[in-house]
Amino acid sequence: MDRPSQEPLEPEPRDDAAPSPLSFPVEAPRPEGVEPGAGTPFGFPTAAPADAQPLSFPAEASTAPADAQPLSFPVEAPRPDGLEPGAGTPADAFPAARPPSFPNAQPLPFADARPPADAFPQPPEFPNPQPLPFPVAQLPGAPAQPEPVPEPLPEPRPPATRLPALLASLAALLTVGGLFLPLFRLQQQIGVRQRFLDARLTVSQTAWGIQFDFPGQEIDDRPAAPVGIPLVVAVLLLAVAALTAFSRPDRALSRWLVGAGAVFATGVVATVGMIGLEFDAIAEPDADTEVGVGLGMWLLVLAVLAAVAAAVVAYLPRWRSAEWADPELAYRDTPTPPTGVAITVLPPEEPEKPE
Repeated sequence: MDRPSQEPLEPEPRDDAAPSPLSFPVEAPRPEGVEPGAGTPFGFPTAAPADAQPLSFPAEASTAPADAQPLSFPVEAPRPDGLEPGAGTPADAFPAARPPSFPNAQPLPFADARPPADAFPQPPEFPNPQPLPFPVAQLPGAPAQPEPVPEPLPEPRPPATRLPALLASLAALLTVGGLFLPLFRLQQQIGVRQRFLDARLTVSQTAWGIQFDFPGQEIDDRPAAPVGIPLVVAVLLLAVAALTAFSRPDRALSRWLVGAGAVFATGVVATVGMIGLEFDAIAEPDADTEVGVGLGMWLLVLAVLAAVAAAVVAYLPRWRSAEWADPELAYRDTPTPPTGVAITVLPPEEPEKPE
């Protein structure tokens, strides 16, 4: 098989007459020297050729005189000092035009007129909504309406609820003091001849027994009716009543305990007081004998007075605060509106799908 020749092909001869797509016209060579009619630059006269034509602009083509300097300008004449003649002031030069005068003209009727009151109506003012007399149920998802804030009521004067507790505590302390001091005392002269020696027998009744005191001898204690046991019970009852009155001053239990302590203490002290009558019966009228009340008995009497005062104060209504709200508000029934009360109905629950 014949293979094509690997020699490069010679380009075909180019025809110069055919135009080339990249050919441009060649600019003609410029003539040497100054172009005809160009004039002389910068005002310097030069000899022009004889066949040169003048420029079409005579102002630019005219030659300057021989004594003219380059870039020379005519000097402006000095201005006279002061105002120009006939200039006047700006106000006189431009007088303001005056409006025509009409002697019988009346002022416009709406010069001082005001717009009518209903020209710009004000938006109506809505009063504060009043709370409904019946409860309105809220639908699920609806925002709850804010409840109206009630006006603050004047705070009542706080009652003296601590006074019963203080009096009960005082009664208990006084009873404790009466347990260790003599209740009654009996003094008797031993003999007439021994008066100058002050030989007196002193018999003291306490809550736990009887004491015999003879000068020069030791005190002899003998058992007697133990009235101190009921007094201890009275002390415990008054102490419990005081603690309850401190912790729960307005409860019925505290008042009941204070009253019970006062009654029990009064009974016990009255029983102890009977011992004094027994001492008076023992004392002989013709003998030199003296019967007196001891300091312990006086403390018991003061304890009874304090306990009774605590019970009275605890049961006084003016010292007790209200245990509940106003009965009129508590028993006030809410009327049902004519259209009924809205009941919130929940959507039905979807049954669970068995797995």
